Amino acid sequence: QAPDFQAMWGGTFFSPSMDLEEQDELYIVRMDIPGTDKSNISVEVDDRKLTVSGHVEKTLEQQGANHLRMERRSGKFKRTFTLPGPVKADEMKAEYKKGVLIITLPKGVAEERASQTITVQ
Repeated sequence: QAPDFQAMWGGTFFSPSMDLEEQDELYIVRMDIPGTDKSNISVEVDDRKLTVSGHVEKTLEQQGANHLRMERRSGKFKRTFTLPGPVKADEMKAEYKKGVLIITLPKGVAEERASQTITVQ
């Protein structure tokens, strides 16, 4: 029997689906996070480790209703993975459009190896 992760973390927690694409000069990450606001998304890179976290709030229609079926996700999310190669963290960009977060990470070694958090556009 699988552990009850929902109880362990005190609520709904999910891992968004994502694609990782490699081009000549950069990596592109596309992550499906429908139903949230870009201000609820955090993007951080530390060396080669990329972490995307945040939350999707329940809509007013969902609160207090007698649900027969719920498939749309809400709650906290977090996804951390290691990129295939070094990136210039200070040049990464993140854009959220139509429920998809697109993160562009130029390849190469950054001048400083510090952690970098950016604002989602």
